[in-house]
Amino acid sequence: MLSTSTTLATNLLWGVRRGAGIACIYSAVAIILAFMQRSPEFPGYNANVFEIIALYLLGGTLGGAITGVLRPIGGSAVGGGVIGLIAGIPFFAGGLILFAGMPTVWHKQAWITLVILAMYGAVVGVWMGAKARAAERVTAEE
Repeated sequence: MLSTSTTLATNLLWGVRRGAGIACIYSAVAIILAFMQRSPEFPGYNANVFEIIALYLLGGTLGGAITGVLRPIGGSAVGGGVIGLIAGIPFFAGGLILFAGMPTVWHKQAWITLVILAMYGAVVGVWMGAKARAAERVTAEE
């Protein structure tokens, strides 16, 4: 049986790998879009491709780390929702910082957007948790 610290380290690494992997996919899309428009700038977002990639890598990896640490509570719909809510906040807040500035200058709209996006993260967490539990049931039946 694995010790608690080994299990925590394993879950943390599991989450970081997945978060970074997803971030790399999103970063590749950003790079392709920059090449297609022949410019690293995304003027509609007040950002360039390098800032967007940094957001994806930092937010994705941090969100993945949080997901990994909280992985043990993901066995239920509520647990999946909690993970999605908490893990999504760094990514969504990073996007808002990139596009709207630091939280100290956010208007009411930005804060409402963060709350809505966090709720979206919770819904995705519930869905992904249900999907994982269904896969486990199929594997157990085989």
